[in-house]
Amino acid sequence: MINKTYMFTCLFILKFAVCFAQFTGSNHIDSYLNGKVDSVVTINYSTLRGPDKLVKKNITAKTVDLFNKKSELIAEFFYLHHGEQMVKSTTLNYTYDKNGNLLHLKIQRSNGENNETTYITKGSIVSLSNGVKIKIDAKGKKIENSEYDNSGKVSYKSYYKYNINEKLIEQNIYRGNDNSLMSTDVYEYDKYGNEVKEYDKSHPTQSITYTYDAYDKMHNWIKRTMYKYGTPIGIDERQIVYHK
Repeated sequence: MINKTYMFTCLFILKFAVCFAQFTGSNHIDSYLNGKVDSVVTINYSTLRGPDKLVKKNITAKTVDLFNKKSELIAEFFYLHHGEQMVKSTTLNYTYDKNGNLLHLKIQRSNGENNETTYITKGSIVSLSNGVKIKIDAKGKKIENSEYDNSGKVSYKSYYKYNINEKLIEQNIYRGNDNSLMSTDVYEYDKYGNEVKEYDKSHPTQSITYTYDAYDKMHNWIKRTMYKYGTPIGIDERQIVYHK
């Protein structure tokens, strides 16, 4: 039986990574992986409490991510039922202008939920055809995100902070109608840039944390344990192939 909490969390993290790439024109590699990655196979396991450690039980899901030589995520395949039955696939196609600014992103999904987004860059402001405006810094990192409703009013506004290694460390989300703070999400990393903790500042004990048991030659994790509110909920293993 699939651990629903674990699956939801994994999907949320994956969704965030892909959305972040869509909005900034950066990629999944920038946020989560080191090196020129060709493909990543991530296998999710349910767990059992052994006599002296947590042990793997069953495969709950598998995700296959493919990247081009620009380190852009170009395809993703998601499997359930012990990682054997593909239930969703996604392909991404990027178009850039002569200055390297993202012009167009086309996403096609196997369930028919396809979408295309056009980007217009003027200085530090990027306007998206889906009613989002983004402000970027000199390095191209998203520092402000505004979402608008059909009447042209701001629905939500988010602000982003990064550490010296350009990793996202804080996201503040505000309501558009009264500019009240909805949440402050905090992210922490190990010395290799792998995420070790994420939580809302208003509920610091309700965190998602990770411990890493193995890294590859590029210091990307290849085995980790995931915890929700301090309770282990799954083990992940990754097989990473790099472009030659």
